[in-house]
Amino acid sequence: MQTNWASTSGASSAVDLRDRVHRPTVERHMASADANAVTGTPMFFINGKRHHGPYDDMALLTGIEEVAHTQGQERPGRPLPYAAA
Repeated sequence: MQTNWASTSGASSAVDLRDRVHRPTVERHMASADANAVTGTPMFFINGKRHHGPYDDMALLTGIEEVAHTQGQERPGRPLPYAAA
């Protein structure tokens, strides 16, 4: 069985791949990654700053809450899920 890579990868057609229709978008994404010193995936940024630490939902939520707290945007009565290490 032969698989049509273009259709399974989300590209609109093999012609788009051949004609490099998506090249400008890919180049913008690559430039953004370079500007932000992205070295691999996944890599998360919270409010423009790189998140260092685990990538589980609680760690990311805590990172977001901490940024909101330091910027005076916390929601009253809502404690941080856990203290970051």
